Amino acid sequence: MEVMRLNANIAPSIESIAHVIQSNPVYAAFFKSLDILSSRIGNWEEEQKNNPKKDYVILERSVQLLNRNVARNVVASIQLNRIRGAGLPRTKSEKLVLSPREQLRFAVLAEDDCLEREWPGSESAFLAGYHYDVLLALYTTQKASKEITQTLEKSWKEGLKAARLAATLATHFTSFHFHSSIYAASLIAPIGKVLMAELFPKELLSASWSQFTTQCEKLETNNQLALWVGEFRRFGLSYTELSGLVVSFLGLFGPIESAVYFHGDPQNLMNRNEDLYRLTALISVSLALASLKVEKDRVAHLNSIHLRCLTDLEIPLEDVDALVEKAIK
Repeated sequence: MEVMRLNANIAPSIESIAHVIQSNPVYAAFFKSLDILSSRIGNWEEEQKNNPKKDYVILERSVQLLNRNVARNVVASIQLNRIRGAGLPRTKSEKLVLSPREQLRFAVLAEDDCLEREWPGSESAFLAGYHYDVLLALYTTQKASKEITQTLEKSWKEGLKAARLAATLATHFTSFHFHSSIYAASLIAPIGKVLMAELFPKELLSASWSQFTTQCEKLETNNQLALWVGEFRRFGLSYTELSGLVVSFLGLFGPIESAVYFHGDPQNLMNRNEDLYRLTALISVSLALASLKVEKDRVAHLNSIHLRCLTDLEIPLEDVDALVEKAIK
């Protein structure tokens, strides 16, 4: 995880990335087995055979040749393959084949989407998508039910739409500390719904998460409010809490953990930090807008909490429809 934390900063040095990888002998060994570097590493092994720091020199050269993002992808792929228990070399002669778009599907899609739309925070977007990749790897290993994998896909799509909305709405801000975190925080916010589907499966019938969300989705207005208020009454916990716990468990996001945890009720952070409250309000209203089925007069279908968010964010209500249309193109 430390390599990805480093990469979320502005241009970590090649040396710092190499040091972190070298500190874990397992990852260092897998790194040296990369198929795309096999011929180079063979030459370097011969060249450095009498150098007591041979392994570090080879690793540093490998990271430099790949660049920091590819090195990050290698580490992330190794992590996911270890969770899956597959795809890793078992002998010194076997090679590690890197295929990011397959092994890091959500992370790469999020990063590419952010880059293509020229929004800040592509590194954070990668990390947010990586959380979905981790859950998918875990559920694949556990042979989870179709309901859980479908909920994961649905939560990803909802988060992606909310991330685009949040990044678009944030263009109204002239000064904002969390500009590079807006996309990532909104993308990851619905991930707790996957855990709710696991904890309360459809076999529980009326006590299941799927039946509860189906009832909420039938509402044309206030469906997001019904979800946030009703789930705690029915289940004793909320998906927003579980989203916060997932983010906290992987420990890649620091301050925005609070925004993810409290996005169901942003007013909890109103007096703590202005920018943190604005980020939380932005996540909240973006998810609410993303869940609406109407294509016009969206403001008329929002509840008082989200109207308060828009007012506090100083986003003109008359501009909301145009901003949403711009975001979902």
